[in-house]
Amino acid sequence: MVNSIKKVGKGIWERKRKIILIISGILVLAVALNLFVFYRTKNPQFCLNCHYMKPYYDQWATSSHKNVACMKCHEYNSSKMLLSTIKYFANSYNPRPRTEIPNGNCLQSGCHEKRMMPGKIKFKKGIDFDHSQHLNRMVRGKMLRCTSCHSQIVQGRHIDVTAEVCYICHFKGATRGEAITGCPSCHGQPKGVVEHGGFMVDLAQYLKTGVKCNKCHVDVIKGEGSVPKEKCYSCHVERMEKYEDHQFIHNNHVTKHAIDCVSCHLTIEHKNVKMVKTLEVSCEGCHSKLHSAQKEMYMGAAGRGVENMPSRMFAAQVACDGCHTQIETVKGTHILGDKSFKADRRSCVACHTTGYDEMLNVWGSEINKILNELNPRISLASETYNSSRKNGMNLSKAKSLIEDAKYNYRFVAEGRGVHNIEYAAKLAKASNDMIDEAMKLMKKDFTPPDRSEILKFTDSYCNIMCHKLIRTRDKFEFQDVDFPHKYHIDDIGLECGQCHSLKIHKKTVIDKQGCVKCHHEDKNAQCSRCHSLQSQLYYGNIKGFKKKDKFPSLMAQGGIKCIECHDIGKAHSIEFMKGKCIGCHSKEYGKMLDDWILKLNKAIGKIKSLIDKDELALISAKREMNRDISDDKKLFDEALKNYSIILKGKGVHNFEYSEEILNQVKATLNQIWKKYGVIGKS
Repeated sequence: MVNSIKKVGKGIWERKRKIILIISGILVLAVALNLFVFYRTKNPQFCLNCHYMKPYYDQWATSSHKNVACMKCHEYNSSKMLLSTIKYFANSYNPRPRTEIPNGNCLQSGCHEKRMMPGKIKFKKGIDFDHSQHLNRMVRGKMLRCTSCHSQIVQGRHIDVTAEVCYICHFKGATRGEAITGCPSCHGQPKGVVEHGGFMVDLAQYLKTGVKCNKCHVDVIKGEGSVPKEKCYSCHVERMEKYEDHQFIHNNHVTKHAIDCVSCHLTIEHKNVKMVKTLEVSCEGCHSKLHSAQKEMYMGAAGRGVENMPSRMFAAQVACDGCHTQIETVKGTHILGDKSFKADRRSCVACHTTGYDEMLNVWGSEINKILNELNPRISLASETYNSSRKNGMNLSKAKSLIEDAKYNYRFVAEGRGVHNIEYAAKLAKASNDMIDEAMKLMKKDFTPPDRSEILKFTDSYCNIMCHKLIRTRDKFEFQDVDFPHKYHIDDIGLECGQCHSLKIHKKTVIDKQGCVKCHHEDKNAQCSRCHSLQSQLYYGNIKGFKKKDKFPSLMAQGGIKCIECHDIGKAHSIEFMKGKCIGCHSKEYGKMLDDWILKLNKAIGKIKSLIDKDELALISAKREMNRDISDDKKLFDEALKNYSIILKGKGVHNFEYSEEILNQVKATLNQIWKKYGVIGKS
């Protein structure tokens, strides 16, 4: 009985042993085969045995990557190879090539490790491109990978960048005629003179005056870059619940799995689709080509001795019939018909406010005064030239100046200077300067006569023509200061050009040092008049910060005034301020200032990151998830305001108080992120 059991057991063991040996042999063979295949994959041609990828191989073989093996970029280790082998023999293998290339493989040593170094390279058609602005940072709320752009197969290049990929990010959701990043970010600042509609335009000068590209280039794209659901169905079946969650879609497809944009988005075509017409509106139906001077004046072109300066109305694309709204009957027979369109003051009020309608009368009156003043001076210069020429003098330059002055005079008169009052005033002043220069060439003892203000001062037209009718606000924020605009003009008597650009409307050209040069001459000046944020921090009474008791700094409690630390009129560098600390205390206090700055900068950096994240999260919650964010937006704005106070008011003026404010700001921002950010959505 025992022997029988042993025999049966021995037979079972023998059979198991054979099975184990067979299975082991198969596994060993599979591993050996897998290792052999893995070794063979170092030859890219081997990949064609399993994958249907001949077009990819052909493009690779003729590209700049032809000496780089597939496995150098494509992650395909032995374990993945074994899994693929099993799937292959199990007839469950997908022959379509699909792979992911991590950024690290592209940026590895010996490849493109220097691509992240700051600096621009030239893309197609001279476009400036900077890798550091696209990788390892959030771009429009998305984290891109190398293959987000380098994903296309084109002739002779294996993983090329086609412009269509750029257009999806730069134009989808942008304002008509604009790019998300602005035209100059790729095309740079345009230079040179171009012709459009029969007029010559200096692009650089137009941009200086604040005219945007889309004022002329009305439409620059075709297509919207949308993602139809049919695109999703090509990969997914009945998985559309996240279709509207754009943040999840982009994070899962672009950031995690490197799906290229054009796989989902319909293409956007970028080109000069539509240009604005050069005022070819209803006026031209009757007055064909008879208003060239007015049009050139309106466009701010064709003058001599003055840079191009388009009218602000032209920059806003206001056509002739936007202002010429009053219809008048022309008496008698007229070649243009029986109607005329006259400018109506009521049109000004329709777009602006009361007071603008008075400008039209003032402009017309002042232009007439200027022309009446110029006319006799030009006549005198012409007579002087004719007399001097008889004496055999070489006055070619004087003649040229007089001709240019006459041209500008006729241009302002015929073009109706009211169509572009700034340009007309500058042309008139330039003409007067030309006459003075010509007269000095012809008569050595010539003394220029007194002029009216507009012809005398470069910026006098600002107040005479406009701002005496339309007053600006009494105060503006400038350099983190509530700037008393009215006080500087009416009480001190500063001219507009001392602070503002005379080329670009409203642009301020004076800098902080320009203000300091004047203000710090007064040793008794009240610092808090300009530096209110610093004062609020120093004395611990920030307006709007939710703390009942004041929290003055120890220095403020000790009665230390600003000028005891700040030497007015000298640079306030950190090293300078440390010297002040050490002078009153000890060396340790100098180090304490460094520690304060380091801690505050660290806290400010973290909060800045939270602000960026919260802002995107709130926008996404409102636009894409249709959530009511009004209460949390108020909290966000309040936190942002307090953060700005510490940033602009220099938190070292009251370190402990600043820390408390920043901690409260951080807590508020974290609360918002928890509600609307990734944590809140999961």
